[in-house]
Amino acid sequence: MNNVAIITGGGSGIGRACALSLAARGLNVIVVGRRLITLQDTAANYPENITTVQADICTEEGRQSIVDTVKGRSISVLIHAAGVFTIASLAQLTPTLWEQSLSTNLSARLFLTQNLLENLTNGRILFIGSRSAFTPRQGATAYCVSQAASLMLKNCLNLELAQANISVGSLIPGPVDTQIMHQGIEADQAIYPDALQQRTEQLIAPETVGEFSAWLLLERSSKQFSDSQWDIRDTKHHHYWLKERSLYESPVENQDIISAK
Repeated sequence: MNNVAIITGGGSGIGRACALSLAARGLNVIVVGRRLITLQDTAANYPENITTVQADICTEEGRQSIVDTVKGRSISVLIHAAGVFTIASLAQLTPTLWEQSLSTNLSARLFLTQNLLENLTNGRILFIGSRSAFTPRQGATAYCVSQAASLMLKNCLNLELAQANISVGSLIPGPVDTQIMHQGIEADQAIYPDALQQRTEQLIAPETVGEFSAWLLLERSSKQFSDSQWDIRDTKHHHYWLKERSLYESPVENQDIISAK
């Protein structure tokens, strides 16, 4: 496996956690996002392993800047972690909000993969998914539809890219302590009824998702990686990577990073 990883949404949340976990394992990580300051904060943890690209993946110019940064190098890992969570009733859902959801959660994943195909031979692509891909949620129509379409995109790419030895997998992270999750928790219950349930859920640390993603990407066979939609809450695989730790306990090796946040 080559040792270059590209992670969208690498300045915060799950993208940041994935970047730190892979960098800790010696990969050269390129974190991508729109906010330079958060990207730099991620990179500061492993300055020798993590570089930043400030780019909007929803634009051709942004995606081209990623291609230019790679400069022909082989990529072993591409993680589509960037995402937006739109909460709006049907009456509130504007064309702009709808397009923003589909552009970030779906189209950018397709076209960035397309842009990097020459670099990805023998590599792996990981989609950060959501249960919203198959769970309809009132007030989250744009998000649910974009996630459902993203899951189908993942499945189609897995078929089409097999001839280039590119494996495409999907990770369902569960309720994670991220900005997107808190958008749901803090939402108006009249518009987004699931807010009530989400306020009572125990949250998983992003760093735990990062550990899970590294295990999937680096320790599973290509067939294992791509054949399943990996749910972090499925206890069948916990003994392989979580060991004796609780799913809701932060990884010990990242305590300093967690405390500093």
